[in-house]
Amino acid sequence: MGWADVGYHSDHILTPNIDSLAADGVVLNHFYAQPICSPSRGALLTAVHPIHLGLQNAIIYTESPTGLPLERNIWPQYLKQRDNYATHIVGKWHQGFARREYTPTYRGFDSHVGFWSMAIGYYDHQNCQSGGNCGLDFHHNMDVITNASDIYSTRYFTDRCVHIIDQHNTSQPLFLYVPYQAVQTPFVPIRERMDLFPYIRSPERRVLAAMAYSMDESIGTIMEALHSKHMLDNSIVIFISDNGGHPFEHNKWTRSATSGPRANDGQNRPLRGGKFLLYEGGIRVPALVWSPLLNKSGYVSQALVHITDLLPTVLEAIDGTRLNDDDHN
Repeated sequence: MGWADVGYHSDHILTPNIDSLAADGVVLNHFYAQPICSPSRGALLTAVHPIHLGLQNAIIYTESPTGLPLERNIWPQYLKQRDNYATHIVGKWHQGFARREYTPTYRGFDSHVGFWSMAIGYYDHQNCQSGGNCGLDFHHNMDVITNASDIYSTRYFTDRCVHIIDQHNTSQPLFLYVPYQAVQTPFVPIRERMDLFPYIRSPERRVLAAMAYSMDESIGTIMEALHSKHMLDNSIVIFISDNGGHPFEHNKWTRSATSGPRANDGQNRPLRGGKFLLYEGGIRVPALVWSPLLNKSGYVSQALVHITDLLPTVLEAIDGTRLNDDDHN
């Protein structure tokens, strides 16, 4: 999701729920991630720069024999150790699955519904990245989900999040990590939302707008579920993108359909460049924090923030203690 792929940075993308969080929270105007997804996700989860994770050069491909280093603790492990959080992930993992020890429920998450690899089909949930060989990559913990064919992934993830919240015992704190599939390729919009954007001339851009809108609807539904359980009053909500958008004009940086992600017509204007590149369009991404616990809100922060800053900041906000330097060097 690029700089111009959210409503508050665009004149044609509709993301009213994200925009509302931005207006009532703190917009992180200089938030930086990594230029591609696996390194960003590793940095987010560990608070460690990808160069210390073996993720500085590329994503974790489907056939990769490794994953996020097992000696590194991640969010759910810290939260369980400190405050006995319930911890759930709904969506994309992309931190390795060559061994079961690399998968989410072996890394501190109580549950995972979603996919382990990348670029699966939004409706059929198949990964076809390895030389044209396709396989179902849709999991509930270690089990394969076989009854979700023709259910759009964003909608499936929404229902799962609402179920987790509905079943949650509010006497225990909750960590819910929702790495959506949207708006990454393959380029498949939710069918019922395409008609909302007839004014967008580019058919590819129209698809991205529909994908972003369906994700925004999901965020609104999740926020409403938290409100219904009286959990929002004591919550911190963070929204970020993992890297800049991948415009079609940068197709010279696009990998083939069988070896990696393709362009999604994400836009980063007025920033230069996009995904894969270290220009600002590749690494400066939409980001915000919303919480009724904030001392000050409803403003745009110009502070320089990197994706590795989120874990130690949130841990300090929860109980006033910081990560040890040895944990995140």
